[in-house]
Amino acid sequence: MQTLTAAVLFVISAGAFAQVVPPRSIDLDRPGELDALERDNPGHYLKIAQIRELASRMPCNDEFRRTLAVKFDAEVSACSFLTMTSYPSQRRLTFTLDTMSYRTTVQMDESGYRFIPLK
Repeated sequence: MQTLTAAVLFVISAGAFAQVVPPRSIDLDRPGELDALERDNPGHYLKIAQIRELASRMPCNDEFRRTLAVKFDAEVSACSFLTMTSYPSQRRLTFTLDTMSYRTTVQMDESGYRFIPLK
């Protein structure tokens, strides 16, 4: 009886551990990653191109997260509110598509901004 109980507990615990699989993470800023993604998973490549374009124009807020969830079935893990002070300015974005986690640096689209000189 004890052997049967131990076997049942082992099977149940093994099933619980098997379900907790961390998503694989890909850094899209590494050389060759986007090319490999385009070749190996063109569906994700197209979604990521659209996500990066959208992220360049929208602020990191709840509307941005909802838009990605509805439009691309993507979950935003991290979207930095801190903008890197380069030209053009940049920010980091981490999101998940299916079971894959992606990290990228997005260049901000500043075409809607205009320069106002100080007086």
